[in-house]
Amino acid sequence: MVSTHAREAANLLNMHMYAQAAETLRKGLKADPKDLHCLLGLSRTLLAMGEKAEAETTLRKLVELAPDLANARSMLALLRAQAGDATGAQELEALGTWEEAGYTEVYNWASFLLEYRKDAERAQPVLERAARIDPDSPYVFFDLGRIALARADYGAAVVNFTKAAKLQSSEPMPLVMLSRAHAARGEVAIALDMAQQAQALAPKLPIVLEDLYKLNMLAGSPQTAVRMATELRMLDGKNPNYAYMHAVALLSLGQLNEARSILETVVQQAPEATDAWRALAHVHDVLEDEAGARRALEQALKIAPTEIGPANDMATLLFQKDGHAQARALLEPVLKAHPEDPVTHLNYAIAVMKSDKSTALSHARKAAASSDQGIREQAERLVQKLS
Repeated sequence: MVSTHAREAANLLNMHMYAQAAETLRKGLKADPKDLHCLLGLSRTLLAMGEKAEAETTLRKLVELAPDLANARSMLALLRAQAGDATGAQELEALGTWEEAGYTEVYNWASFLLEYRKDAERAQPVLERAARIDPDSPYVFFDLGRIALARADYGAAVVNFTKAAKLQSSEPMPLVMLSRAHAARGEVAIALDMAQQAQALAPKLPIVLEDLYKLNMLAGSPQTAVRMATELRMLDGKNPNYAYMHAVALLSLGQLNEARSILETVVQQAPEATDAWRALAHVHDVLEDEAGARRALEQALKIAPTEIGPANDMATLLFQKDGHAQARALLEPVLKAHPEDPVTHLNYAIAVMKSDKSTALSHARKAAASSDQGIREQAERLVQKLS
């Protein structure tokens, strides 16, 4: 029979009131140290709170009292396996693949495969079995959605995250991931709606605000993106990435001086941030400050001489001053590091077109195979010219 303390704690757990649930369960165990329901409930509560050491101690007591309790043995085996105990992993697998295994044993094995072994291929059928045992578990569908999203199977990702969101309607993360799945399918409006629903559940959650920023930039709403970046900076004023995001949104609105001021602060706080140096160079370029743009790109190139962005940005500047030979020298190591990059092939073709027409034609043809329409069209015009 389930004790009063165990029932009360179960209600508190459903409301995510973990500390109160743990206190209630400890009271129950003080009254009856052998209360199996309180031991099991306390183990789960402690795991939810991240208190693995105390959870393991509690589970050992539970298994000692009830050695045939498969779900408790599975939870204990999972903790041991996570700590690198090979026998723990073996027991976890044995329990998870047992013909009479329950949801906990199967899901724990799947979770270990996915999170610790990074073996999504083996984890997927185990998760599908867990879903058949408990079709109301949001965690199974959330994990299946993650696997599908990683494989670029966006349709399956949408289906699974939708199920997880319905089953866990008070949690923002299923909606966040559902939003990302829709965004990956190019469904920006739907993705925005899902992200806004997640924000309604967790107004100050950084991951939600970050996604809303990106989606609003994609949707052509930089004013809203500025608001998201401002909120992020209020949450974490020392995060240079949030300041960079703010500056990029201001750039989209044409507020150049404000963007420049923020970016100058960013590169002081994070001098290795090549994206910030590139954005600062862009501001200087738009303001017709060639020397400032060059200085900023030189800093980016010092940090990442073979990175695609800084080298190609500098090449574009050099072309304006007939610096084709300099651009060629700059782009050669980038091409070696990124032999399939169409932008670098295009700029290299421009750099050598006056001195080596056949080489230029070869690189222009490679750039013309790009999936990016803008790059492809530029490269095709250059191929036509060189031909």
